[in-house]
Amino acid sequence: MNGAERLQGLGLSAPPTRSGPNYELVWHLVHASRQLYRYFALAVVLALAGYGYLVLSPRIGEVPNPGLVWIALLLSIVWAACDIYWGYWGTFLKGMERVLQALRWQTAGYSIRLVLASALLWAGLGLLSLPIAGLVGSLVQRTFSRRLCLRLLNQNPPQAPETSTAPILFALLPNSWRMGLQMFSQLFMINGLSFLCVHHFGLAANASYGLSLQLFTIASGLSTVWSSVNWPTVNTLRFQHDFLSLQALVRKMFGRQTLTYLTLATSAFLLAPTLLAAIQSDSNLLPLGLLLVIAVNQALELNFSFWTTLLAAENKIPSLWPAVVSNLCAVALACWLTAFERMGVAALVAAPLMVGIMFNYWYWMLRGMSSIHTSLTELLARRKSAQESQ
Repeated sequence: MNGAERLQGLGLSAPPTRSGPNYELVWHLVHASRQLYRYFALAVVLALAGYGYLVLSPRIGEVPNPGLVWIALLLSIVWAACDIYWGYWGTFLKGMERVLQALRWQTAGYSIRLVLASALLWAGLGLLSLPIAGLVGSLVQRTFSRRLCLRLLNQNPPQAPETSTAPILFALLPNSWRMGLQMFSQLFMINGLSFLCVHHFGLAANASYGLSLQLFTIASGLSTVWSSVNWPTVNTLRFQHDFLSLQALVRKMFGRQTLTYLTLATSAFLLAPTLLAAIQSDSNLLPLGLLLVIAVNQALELNFSFWTTLLAAENKIPSLWPAVVSNLCAVALACWLTAFERMGVAALVAAPLMVGIMFNYWYWMLRGMSSIHTSLTELLARRKSAQESQ
């Protein structure tokens, strides 16, 4: 959308000489995405069909209406496949700096699912309610996202030959597998710690640990609203090498995100125990000291995510192996602390923080600031960096 003449697997090219979006290249990406997401949808159909059959077939005789269950499974598979296959239109909207519009249609789709599923359940459709509502919500989201994308692309698609798809997919591959591996390692750490909690301390302890962790994870997720809507603009400014504008935008994003998290985390400390007591919930939070450790770790994890996402605007994922190794080490350290130090649930809370502060929680912040030619002092003082002033 900034006029790039070709896609690079890694790194950024020099700013283009042409002005305005390269609609031909964007359309090549649309065609490649359509084919790639088609493969994703097919893989989901095969996986869910096989898994669903293996899970349901041994117990299908125990339900009063087996035919309804199989129909519900079929509709669920169709819904999942369509939801994935149509998803690239929302991705393109965000990439074309239409994040707000994309989120509006995403919210509309989720709202339709909720309202329609409730209505169908009330009408007595039972198992069929959720997949039907989901399919309708996904269709609405896809229809309006696609319509806006086509309008932005001038509705003049070039005739992209099939041979143009493979080079684009190969250009996307270097960063795709890196990001996928990093995300998988993060998922492994989260589930690994949860498994350790259940295995060693039981379901009750896991409920308290999970609720406490979820509380600050939600606060962290809500705080990213200031940055998530601006990452396409960050990518644009980085590609144009407009570091002064980039510094100003990063300062605003980082400040608002940090302030929002501090506000929400403090509110969670003050209000969550009172609310649980008011509703007479059986769930309990971890002790105050462990809650503080979780809150600090989530703040540092939020900081790590912010600066590594900024570095990814250079079309690189330099944090891959440090992140993967750290996530594996966090699980290994939690196992050791649990087995030999008898720290209890505190081992699961402390392990990610202990590993993170060794490298990831401070290095990538410094590296990110250096990538936009600024420092923490300059960023907070709102003045130009020495390099840019010269």
